[in-house]
Amino acid sequence: APGNAAGGHRADFRIQTYGLNGFFNLSDTLKLHVDPYYVRVTDGTASAYARPLSEAAIGRDLNGDGDRIDLPPVIAQIFPTQYRVGVTSYVDWTLDTHNELQLGYWHDYIHARNQTIFQSNDDRGRPTSIHGNHAIVDSDGHVVYGGNNSNRIISDKLWIQDTWSDAERWSVTGGLAWQRTAFDSAKRVNVDDPATYKRSASYNRLLPSLKVSLDLNERQQIFYSAASTVKVPLVATLYTPPGTAKQKPEKAFNQELGWRYHTSDLLLGATLFYNVFKDRQASTTVNGVATDINAGDVNTWGIEFSANGKFARDFNYFASLSHTRARQREDVPDSVGTLADTQGKQLFNTPKTLASLGVGYDDGKFYANLLGRYVGNFYGDLENREKIGDYTVVDAGFGYRLKWEQHTAVLRLNLNNLFDKHYLSGVATGVVSIDSATPQYYRGQPRGVFASLTIDY
Repeated sequence: APGNAAGGHRADFRIQTYGLNGFFNLSDTLKLHVDPYYVRVTDGTASAYARPLSEAAIGRDLNGDGDRIDLPPVIAQIFPTQYRVGVTSYVDWTLDTHNELQLGYWHDYIHARNQTIFQSNDDRGRPTSIHGNHAIVDSDGHVVYGGNNSNRIISDKLWIQDTWSDAERWSVTGGLAWQRTAFDSAKRVNVDDPATYKRSASYNRLLPSLKVSLDLNERQQIFYSAASTVKVPLVATLYTPPGTAKQKPEKAFNQELGWRYHTSDLLLGATLFYNVFKDRQASTTVNGVATDINAGDVNTWGIEFSANGKFARDFNYFASLSHTRARQREDVPDSVGTLADTQGKQLFNTPKTLASLGVGYDDGKFYANLLGRYVGNFYGDLENREKIGDYTVVDAGFGYRLKWEQHTAVLRLNLNNLFDKHYLSGVATGVVSIDSATPQYYRGQPRGVFASLTIDY
């Protein structure tokens, strides 16, 4: 962790995002959508970890004691510069009143410099700069890098989707997509490793999907969906030391079977799900930097319930409950190569039980709601030896709507974590075994008060 204070855990970035939405009526049955976008990260850093920095290695007296033999503590900061450009385009083609075909293409290009710089820290463990403009330099005035890599990521996806339906009871959608992601990366000299090299990787996969829905009557519907998905490794995995096992993409086959019931005052739902993961990816930390590891094959299944309804006199309610099992199917090696006892255990950061219950009031002008959220026990390690306790958080919200002439406004007040509950909300980076590494957790947000005013002209 950066220093010994929460003030060291900061992420400050300036991100510019631009987009256009294009819609073209080519004919009565043919419609074209073209949505280009551009994203740029221009400034800012994220504090990653604290470490000693050798004065001898950089040829400078960092702590001002007159020599160059010490190892003063510094904070390593991720200093990314990135631009991203892409476009999503698709054609909707109405073949007849019961059949619509969609053809689409997505292209995404990312060019990024991922650099780790160093900042001195104050007596409270906070970095002296958060914008990367006072990075520690060597005796020649050159910035000292703990990592200095450049990456190019190109993604393409082609898909075809056909929907058959009638106007009253049923709908079937079948699809097939081809997705490809290619990495080209280059490592430059850093303070710990003078080696330079280039590496590349490419992943592609066909992804079928199916959705079916059937109205049993005017109030009830059943539905089923099945889809294949893929999640490629992070580009950071290209910089693992020689001899390290190559990370595999995560492949999954996801299924859902559900039921819905609705009236004018009530909406009920129940869904069964079963997901089979191969080479499941899980977030961990290597040398202080967040990355992913393959956690082996994992089967996830469970059930979800939900209910939304109205009481008399503008009162309403909401409730949900889910139970999830994410069982690991094999033993996986830990960070030092020892085979850990993970088979049959719950995947870390996966609570078995989630529940929420809320009540509200809305008369069209004034509204208020009170919502309680329960999160069950979860683990920080794949061996299930470090359990994090369950917690319940209560939020409240209030709002008032104003109307005049052709204008509207909404004044909102939200009270999050109303009773200022102290808790760990999730796993930032988990581990295979607590014998060889330590998990890191997210601290739950304390009580927060947020007010806003939205005006529409």
